[in-house]
Amino acid sequence: MLWTSKSGKRVICALASESGDNLYFIKGLIEAGKYKSIVDQCFPMERAAEAHRYAESGRKKGNVVITIVHV
Repeated sequence: MLWTSKSGKRVICALASESGDNLYFIKGLIEAGKYKSIVDQCFPMERAAEAHRYAESGRKKGNVVITIVHV
């Protein structure tokens, strides 16, 4: 857990390994409606640099998604 110096709000950072058990656990949370992802904006791969700038701007309110189209 980290504390920001300006706002005093806490920020929790966590990483999970990509094991099958972890992915099934997340899948179960999603299917049970216990996990909600908030997407702020979606950008195509061609605008990845713009997406990165937006994510670092401090204006985003949720996740920034890069979409990849398979041909």
